[in-house]
Amino acid sequence: MSRFAVNMEFKFVREADRFDLRDVGVSAPALQGYACLWNKVHWYARLRRWEAFAPGAFAASLMSGKAISAYTEHEEIGLFATTADRLELIQDQWGLAFRVQLRKGDDHQEHLARKVAVREWSEMSVGYRTVREHTATIGGKTLHILDECDLSEISICKRGAVPGTSCRLIDARHRKTLREDLRGGNLLKGAVTANAARKAACDQAFENVKASTEFMYDRLGAIVADARAAGLM
Repeated sequence: MSRFAVNMEFKFVREADRFDLRDVGVSAPALQGYACLWNKVHWYARLRRWEAFAPGAFAASLMSGKAISAYTEHEEIGLFATTADRLELIQDQWGLAFRVQLRKGDDHQEHLARKVAVREWSEMSVGYRTVREHTATIGGKTLHILDECDLSEISICKRGAVPGTSCRLIDARHRKTLREDLRGGNLLKGAVTANAARKAACDQAFENVKASTEFMYDRLGAIVADARAAGLM
């Protein structure tokens, strides 16, 4: 592939991320999914050990009423909601479910919604301090089971530590409450599909290219006309 083709492809991808959420039928953007799942064995790289969250591990944190944050990639600069403002968290038999209402018209949050829609960010992670744990030996390996954790934040990530976590873009205007979605098994149903989001992004990219091309030809025509009028052609 030539350098010209590579540069064009990079520009196309950057442009493809810019599309109107209404193109995928979203008028009240919200993010929803599971921030953590119970009994899923995962490798905690920082402590170099195998861990699993016990069911209800965050119960004390949720009952405390303290504000829990929503970040991107565990970075404070990526803060976009808290439980005091638009973030809802509920534990069920499977894990820690969440819904975040996004601010419509906020460029940063709409950018985040588009990233989730095309599945560039599609998994979740949690920030916590272990309060109580016990160990078990499985297959000759030590597993640390986290019985109680002090939850401080949830984060949207490209890849989360716990397998099976999820983050999807939904239209909150046409949804029931988060609790009702959980009871009905509809947490991820009706979310924007990656294919629909990519199609909308590509359609917008082609419109951008078309507009740029038309502008270029209009400018070229004006330059030629001016040259002819000046007797230069």
